Amino acid sequence: MRPAILIVDNDRHYLSMVRMFLENCGYAVQCAACAEAALGLCADFRFAVVVTDLRIADDCDVDDCGGISLLKAIGTGCDAPRVIVHSGYLTWDFVRSAHAAGAVDFVGKSDGVERLLLSIRKALGEAPDRNSK
Repeated sequence: MRPAILIVDNDRHYLSMVRMFLENCGYAVQCAACAEAALGLCADFRFAVVVTDLRIADDCDVDDCGGISLLKAIGTGCDAPRVIVHSGYLTWDFVRSAHAAGAVDFVGKSDGVERLLLSIRKALGEAPDRNSK
């Protein structure tokens, strides 16, 4: 089994789709629909990668940056997981804030799960699959 990944998103249907995709790629996947649940899982499990949406409290709230708050709470220590921001709301301000907080990559949801997989593999130091786009 490949390293454990935590996916954080308030859209339960999207969580389910990404989870199934990554599990089919051989990863152990946990999901959380909010920052509090994600932090609870991080306290109980060791994740190699955390993939978080930016707006994890309210997709309609343009000021919701719960993903960045989560990123800061997870930290950047040597045992901290690599964090990838995966969102449909990637603005330069959000990207700068997430980068300053320690995000290793940014993937738009419109880029698809194949692009997310490439980012996860890069964060883990894995070779890209030749069959991936």
